[in-house]
Amino acid sequence: MMIKHKSGQAALIIVIVTMVTALGVAISSITQSNLNLKETVYSTQSDQAQACSEAGSERALSEITSAEESGGSVPTSLTTEDTGDYEIDNCTYNVTITNYPCSNSDPLCDNKVFIPSLSENSVQQINVNSGSGKKIDIQFTNNSVVNASLAVYLYKSDSVQRLMYHCGSPSDAPNDFTSLSPTNGVCTISDLSTVGVSLVRFRPLYTSMSITVSDTGVEGTQSGYLIQSKGISGSVQRNIAVYRYFSQLPSVFDEAVVSLGNVELN
Repeated sequence: MMIKHKSGQAALIIVIVTMVTALGVAISSITQSNLNLKETVYSTQSDQAQACSEAGSERALSEITSAEESGGSVPTSLTTEDTGDYEIDNCTYNVTITNYPCSNSDPLCDNKVFIPSLSENSVQQINVNSGSGKKIDIQFTNNSVVNASLAVYLYKSDSVQRLMYHCGSPSDAPNDFTSLSPTNGVCTISDLSTVGVSLVRFRPLYTSMSITVSDTGVEGTQSGYLIQSKGISGSVQRNIAVYRYFSQLPSVFDEAVVSLGNVELN
């Protein structure tokens, strides 16, 4: 009898261990399934929020273009609730449109003009202050290209001045280029006077680059719009920032004007 009793206890223990193991496996499986479900939901909401944010920025671009063509005012904010024409399933967006550059503490503005990516031989122009003592600092990347250079065009009322800067070793600088030494791949043009200058145009040579313009020459000016779009789906928010500059002449215009020397622009 004693042997049978011990045998029964062993069997019971085996059954209990088996049930606990099975329960643990089941709980682990359920937990993993919940995690997978949460990841799937988050991924879906993230995609929806991104798409909604992009939709908001595209609408803002369309509104700006329409306002410029009609002579109307550019809206300062847009939401999916503005009108039924812009309703989007499963997500919403909120868009703010501000003058660029702006004079607040927003790191995307802060009285600086940031051109995040300008392709080789493309042109971007900005408006500048032409008053007494006004100046700008220009930082541009060289992307580790030996001959990275930047052409800067200063437009005055009666002439255009072209300045050529090389970012890299002085021995690699082309003729008539001002050589600048890079620091961590960035070169700086300091204290460039904007007295009598109404706008400045930039043309990267040999490589694409990012450009940042700061100092008193751009403070309080407006060269375009900053669009900040927030797309929301469930618990996920995705943000997009778009810099939309004013319309401008094509890049070939600069060389055509400069080749003629001093040209009357009025």
